[in-house]
Amino acid sequence: MPITLSRYGALILLGALSVVLFAPFRQGYLAPCLLAAVLLLLPRHNAAQAGRGIYLWALSAYCANFYWIYHSLHDIAGLPAVFAIPLVALLPAWLALFPAAALYFTYRLSWRNPYWQWLLAFPSLWTFFDWMRGWLLTGFSWGGLGYSQIPNWPLAGLAPLFGIYAVTWAVVASAGALVLLWQH
Repeated sequence: MPITLSRYGALILLGALSVVLFAPFRQGYLAPCLLAAVLLLLPRHNAAQAGRGIYLWALSAYCANFYWIYHSLHDIAGLPAVFAIPLVALLPAWLALFPAAALYFTYRLSWRNPYWQWLLAFPSLWTFFDWMRGWLLTGFSWGGLGYSQIPNWPLAGLAPLFGIYAVTWAVVASAGALVLLWQH
């Protein structure tokens, strides 16, 4: 099943809606539902198309969540808009590669077992690539799904014990469980 124009629109909308997960809205309980909805819009057996689809979602999400960087560069630092706009666009384009890589490799390594795919491979690969996003080229770890749970959602309790990446893993595994429930 190829991704249709309406699915692309839905992916962009869901990416933009991700702003409600973080401050000041703090509706982090929606994070697994939002990610599960994204995954259900993607093709089930085409790694390249699924990777492109989640890239589009992540690009929209990072653009929506990091709009303030333009104000920092242009209004506060005084960078002309002609330079600030491309820089602000390049950051989400770079960051969106990480979720896309996580899903692409999930599809490639899943061995057609949906439980393995959504409850172990995808959360682990997402968390690994989220960690890589925080380290490569000096890193940019802001906007990780684990942060959507801080300070007051149940999965936040994992943070003091195992760190923010354990919270990220739990959010993505919860989304995977929702995908399994919907598909079976």
